[in-house]
Amino acid sequence: MSKINLIKFDTEIAEKFNKKFLGGIDEVGRGCLAGPLVTAIVVYDVQKLKSIIEIANQRYAGLSKNYNLSKEFFKISNNIEKILEIKDSKKLTPKKRRELGEWVLEISEYVHISEISSTQIDSLGISRANALSFKDNFLSAEKNSPMDFTLTDAFKIDGVEETRFKKIISGDALSFCIASASIIAKNFRDNLMTEISKSPEYSNFSFDEHKGYGTKKHIEEIYKFGSTPIHRKTFEPIKSLIK
Repeated sequence: MSKINLIKFDTEIAEKFNKKFLGGIDEVGRGCLAGPLVTAIVVYDVQKLKSIIEIANQRYAGLSKNYNLSKEFFKISNNIEKILEIKDSKKLTPKKRRELGEWVLEISEYVHISEISSTQIDSLGISRANALSFKDNFLSAEKNSPMDFTLTDAFKIDGVEETRFKKIISGDALSFCIASASIIAKNFRDNLMTEISKSPEYSNFSFDEHKGYGTKKHIEEIYKFGSTPIHRKTFEPIKSLIK
């Protein structure tokens, strides 16, 4: 039952601040050497999540605490099963991320994705780019959804009063909303990098494998073939190679 604490974490915050529709924002690709920074916001009706967890608790209480028998719990409801599987996107397989991402789109109230290109990152700096992307998500959800409070993974939202959001350190491991956003952002970015890898312009780079992260293979490709239009020119070792 420990995984349900992701929802418990969010519902307790919603109750503390007397809110009903909670948004979670997270980023993917902040430390990459190539490709965009992608952030996403997912908005949930907290009362709906609370109802699901209450049903889960009631039904779980009627099952044996024996581990083998308690596996029946995961078969009670598709929603409950998916809820138990939601966690930081980095801890999920690509197949499971895609499956859960589709579920998030179905059950959430609103989803928005923001993309900041490598050129923008070089111009703004990664911290500023991250801040602008978070704000874009927040403003979009505020305008187009009933969201009345937001949780972010570690970062504040520039220009937004701190009474309207709360930054959570390691939020993707604690908050159901933030973990959901991490899944949506990761799926979007991975798909984008996979599509980029199919272009003849980028045939020397295995973007479908390393997705632009600074893996050993990617570093070797950079030293062998140089940088491409989607590489971040202000990031090392690309910055030094250009000089």
